[in-house]
Formats: sequence, C-alpha cells, structure tokens
Amino acid sequence: GYDLNKFRSIFRKIYGDQLNYVYLNRAIARRYPIGSTAKPFSALAALSEGVLVQSTSYNCIGRLFEDLPGKWQCWNRYGHGYLDLIGSIRQSCNIYYYKIGELLGGDIRQWFARFGFGDVPGTGLPEERPGLIPTDDWLAKHKKPRFNPRGEGRLMAIGQGIFEATPMHVANAMATIARGGLLLPPTLVRGQDSSVDGVQIPLDPSHIEAVQRGMYEVVEATNGSAYKYFHGSNVIPLGFEICGKTGTAQTSPQVIKTKGGRKLIRRGDMAWFAGFAPYKNPQIAIAVVVEYVVGGSGGKNAGPIARETLRLCEEFGYLD
Repeated sequence: GYDLNKFRSIFRKIYGDQLNYVYLNRAIARRYPIGSTAKPFSALAALSEGVLVQSTSYNCIGRLFEDLPGKWQCWNRYGHGYLDLIGSIRQSCNIYYYKIGELLGGDIRQWFARFGFGDVPGTGLPEERPGLIPTDDWLAKHKKPRFNPRGEGRLMAIGQGIFEATPMHVANAMATIARGGLLLPPTLVRGQDSSVDGVQIPLDPSHIEAVQRGMYEVVEATNGSAYKYFHGSNVIPLGFEICGKTGTAQTSPQVIKTKGGRKLIRRGDMAWFAGFAPYKNPQIAIAVVVEYVVGGSGGKNAGPIARETLRLCEEFGYLD
C-alpha cells in the first residue's frame, strides 16, 4: 500500500519497484502458470473428445511409470489409488491428467482456446494481456520445438509447461463452467452495455454436471483438496456451497536487474484457488493467486483468502 495523496511524488519509486511491482494490475496484466486450476477444463476437453467417460478409472501409484520414480510424479507421492473423473478433480490427481494430456495431444490447446485463455478477456482495460497457449504459429515464431503430445500435452493438462494466463482468464473460465459453457467477456460496471454476444462452447450438459460435481467435492467432501480450509475446526463455515479447484504451480524464480547483472530475490510456487458459488445457483466466480509460496499449497495459502472474499461478497449483498 501507499498514500494516494502522495502518489505524484512517489510515482517514480513505486513504478520502478522491481520487487513488488506495485503499479502492475496483476488481475489482467500478469500471466502465471495456472497449475491444477486447469484440470476442470482438461476434463471437459477429454469428455468432449470421447477419449474417456466419467467412469474411466486410473490407478495412481504416485508416479506415471513404475520404472521412472523421479519423473512424471503426482503431488501425492504415495498415490491416490483408483480414481474416476470426479475423484480425479476432488483429489487433484496429476497422474489422471497426465493420461488425459497424452490422449488429447495437441487438441488440448484448442480446448483451452475455446475457454478464452488465448485471447484478452475483454474488459477493455488497456493493460489486458492475452494468455499464452503454445500454438504451432507461436512455437515457430519463437523458434521452439514442435508441440510434443506426450510431453507438452501432459504438462498442459495440469496447467504447466508453455501455458500461462491471468487471474481474470481463470475467473472468467470458471464463470463459463458455471454458466454451462457460455463464454462472455467480463464487464466492469453494473449496467454497462453487455450486448456483446457470448460464445456457447459445445459441451454436453452431463459433462458439465460431472465437472461441477468434482469441483463441489473439492470443497465440500471430507477428502477434497480444499475441505479443511473451508470446514476445519478453526473455520467459521460459509452459508452456501462452493465449487472450487486448488492449484500449486511451479514457476521460475523472480529476479531483478542490478548494476552487476541479475539478482535472485524470490523463489517458490504460485498458489491458486479458483471456482464459483453457490453450487446450484452460481452468481460469483473467483480466482486467487498467492505468489512465490514456499512449502505451501493452493488450498492452504489461497483457499482461506477465497473463503473470506466470498464471505464478504455475501455480507455486501452480492449473493441472493
């Protein structure tokens, strides 16, 4: 924070702050790896392409390959056992989504583009940035290797690799799931002209229902990845049910430029919680990211912020 009354005199200082980037509108201008908040969209892509059905189960042993213990691991090194699609969202199982990414291959990119991740969200603010999806044109322009369906497909399915988005992208994509697949540009002011036609993503209602159920169980089932952060012993429960998704995304360390070169100042993960509420009558979509968390997680670090934000939304009358 800073004193707005002194803004003119301190502008150069805050604009040049390479540690906190106070002047950066992170909601629309900072791209992040989105981690496991990508999994609901990967699940919808897989269901829509017919590479699996809701009841398809995979056995998570903590890693994808028995003989490669150091590669393609799940966040739960002991494994989740057999999970179906809803269970994979509830438990945020990486192994399930490595398999989805491999099955979808390059097609996964088109599905993330359909949810708006490759474009600017459409608020009209000049700082808006498009998301980053590794299309063939982008890879060629930046002299990168061709998209590897087995490697990059797996990574993209869990929100890693060459794939980044702003918090606004994630929140708006969550709103799209809540609306049954209708993608709309976010508007900033109540009453603002919102006559822009939305785009209906071709999704089966039963697929939407399954993914929404998995996101509901993330928060409301006792073994969900965010349950204890919304229903723990020291938590005052909300008066409505949440659909959510946790995410803990690996990212490059933060460095700043110095006279001697570059200096490492922060390292850690990007901790996410995203979703919508209430479950059966969605009115609010949310995305929270906490930067450079060390030893934490999306549920632990971002979940409580999302919980209290939603509580305030209810108190201020944003929920019927």
